[in-house]
Amino acid sequence: MQRFRGGIVLLLASAILSVAAASALAKPIGRCNAHRAHATKVTPKVIVYSKVAGSDDYGGTDIVYFACMRPAGRSIEAGLGSYGDGEYPGNYSVLKLGVSGTYVAAVLGSGYADAAACAKYDGPNCQASIHYSVRAVNARARGWAEAPISGASALAVSASGAVAWVQPTISAGVSQLQAILLRGGTGRLAVTEQLLDSGAIGASLRFSGLTLSWTNSGQPKSQRLR
Repeated sequence: MQRFRGGIVLLLASAILSVAAASALAKPIGRCNAHRAHATKVTPKVIVYSKVAGSDDYGGTDIVYFACMRPAGRSIEAGLGSYGDGEYPGNYSVLKLGVSGTYVAAVLGSGYADAAACAKYDGPNCQASIHYSVRAVNARARGWAEAPISGASALAVSASGAVAWVQPTISAGVSQLQAILLRGGTGRLAVTEQLLDSGAIGASLRFSGLTLSWTNSGQPKSQRLR
């Protein structure tokens, strides 16, 4: 009888442990955290991840990048990239990506396959060109803005809601330092590009709140964005 009772106790203990283990395994993972294993960037607040979004006109594979608030925030599109099919490059590219606080910014390029096909078939008469933009999103409020640019050699993101970049000009050795502020709100946000400086802008940009620091011809400069 004693052995029988002991067996029952062991069976009950085993059953309890099995139920506890099953409960732990069944515990839901936040929909944002669920993308962690395949993330492009992970911070304590935000995950940036990508998903295949179909094919482009040249047989390449489009990749959409999303940002979401951990652990369970809804996603918002942060950029578009693509892989080529071998004959042509991907038509889209995420060239730079930055995250600070709840804000994500990307330098995007488009038209690579268009330009390659144009050069192949039209030769010197080809008029296609690569287009660039900066896309900035607030993963918490799910607001976003996008601005056309001429390219970018540097990108900086502030947790206070600002994005800055260095873009080339038609003059050799001269670049421009531009910035935008993302105000509150959801959906597409109206932004105004601010020209902060021009000249030999260094590639190191640093934000402290809304104050941006950089160098021009080696000389340190800073400005608070408003």
